[in-house]
Amino acid sequence: MAIKVAVDAGHGSQTIGKRTPDGYREHWINVKTAYYLTKALEANGFEVFKSGWNDTNAEDDADTSLTTRQKNIKAAGCQYSISCHANAYGSTWNSANGVETLISNKSSAVGDSRALAVAVQNRLIQGTKQTNRGVKTQALSMCNCTQLGTKAAVLVEIGFMTNSLEAQLMQTDEFCKEQGEDIAKGLCDYLKIAYKAPGSVVVPTTPKETYTELQNKGILYAKEFVGTSVLKDTLAKMKVQVLQEAMNRDYKVGLAIDGSFGPKSTNALGTHYVKKGEKQYMVTAAEILMYLNDLDPNGVEYPGHYGNGLTKAAQKKFGGLGTTITATNFKALIL
Repeated sequence: MAIKVAVDAGHGSQTIGKRTPDGYREHWINVKTAYYLTKALEANGFEVFKSGWNDTNAEDDADTSLTTRQKNIKAAGCQYSISCHANAYGSTWNSANGVETLISNKSSAVGDSRALAVAVQNRLIQGTKQTNRGVKTQALSMCNCTQLGTKAAVLVEIGFMTNSLEAQLMQTDEFCKEQGEDIAKGLCDYLKIAYKAPGSVVVPTTPKETYTELQNKGILYAKEFVGTSVLKDTLAKMKVQVLQEAMNRDYKVGLAIDGSFGPKSTNALGTHYVKKGEKQYMVTAAEILMYLNDLDPNGVEYPGHYGNGLTKAAQKKFGGLGTTITATNFKALIL
């Protein structure tokens, strides 16, 4: 009889707050990872029970309660459970990063989870070269072997949605495929089974990003400012392009409008700032970036005029009087 493994995709399509700062939802990442994990497990003879998802369409999944997930996994007779997640630190872009595997902090509920977690974590850090955050213990329903009826259960956080680089990686099929297959390799290592690479698989459909009314208005302004021919397809890249365009116009630095905030863009920004009363294209960028960050600066001008609308938006975003937007502030608006 085949070993049965529960592959759980955390949260649901509409779960509030579980998304990147620019709107990409965690459940979409979780389903993509779960899909590739499932294909890898099936290629190695495991039977998979899907929890929290049922196909590659990640837009129509209810957020099944943790209690229901536990009951379903136990009723299915799964020996092992793996829950796929993406991490976050706060709700804005920051430097927190890395991959970690979690197990229960209850001795009565942990089973043989630590050995499985170590095997999975070892594979993950070999494949992705991310910061190794290790194996951690926590009071997690999806790691409670007693309630799940499993021998071992782990929850894997494949990266931070609040880290701009990892957020971009997690939106790609290549990254989620590598993570899913590395998790499967870890289970095989734990069970002392020789891993077999899966054959070709159908790439799951990636849902489009969703934006607020203010962000949609900002996208229109960004297209007008930068030009539709060069705008990228993610909000994060679009923000960088808006700033690059403004620096080119004001400082004549000749940046490629590529949406990548690399060393040249960093040097061009330097310690530049804008303040209330000024009129320049960097103010235009600040106004558009406020919209793209879901704040209302009360319009956009070309070149921009730093007036009361931008002051109120800057005050709401950064605190203080809101009369100055520094280089550090600009970085916070794009990253």
